[in-house]
Amino acid sequence: MTSSVETRLNTGLRRAGAARASGLVATEVPFTQCAATSPANTVSDCLKFRAKVGLDVAIEAIRDAWRERPFTLDALDRYSSVCRVQRVMQPYIEALTA
Repeated sequence: MTSSVETRLNTGLRRAGAARASGLVATEVPFTQCAATSPANTVSDCLKFRAKVGLDVAIEAIRDAWRERPFTLDALDRYSSVCRVQRVMQPYIEALTA
């Protein structure tokens, strides 16, 4: 079962510049190899495209990532600065860590 985050992010959102190449991870799927973004980059993209995917989805992505901890806060900070959402993400991270 896919979450609402995965469903809404598969809408073909485009990224440009440094955000396009950052966070790509080579992934093996049966019979082929593809590129996917890292979890920290995915959370940053959720906040960057919050107008298209919805603020509720962006907040859900942050909460899920905080609960599962698939990355460090340093990685999240790095990708949020590349996606230019560092100041937007800061209050949400502070609320979760408090």
